[in-house]
Amino acid sequence: MTLFQIVFTLRAVQHPTSIPVSLISLNLVQQTSDTFSFHVSHVLSQVGSITRHLSNLRKLYEAVNIPNKIADGVLPWPENPLTLRMGVLVEFK
Repeated sequence: MTLFQIVFTLRAVQHPTSIPVSLISLNLVQQTSDTFSFHVSHVLSQVGSITRHLSNLRKLYEAVNIPNKIADGVLPWPENPLTLRMGVLVEFK
């Protein structure tokens, strides 16, 4: 039993002639509180969704700061003008 129903029951016992008005008031208060609760939960779920999106976006931008684990070589690449015109062959071992 909710607090509104307890108040309605006490009011109906004390003033039986006010039952129709109390019923309407109880219904109005319940509908309003249910609607308010729904909207609050919807807003909170949207805030959680925005938080997740911002967290994912932050992770995406932090990926730029991941260091390269393959060290650069110490010898420079020999540049032959003839091979540069024909392309470069790369071999991974």
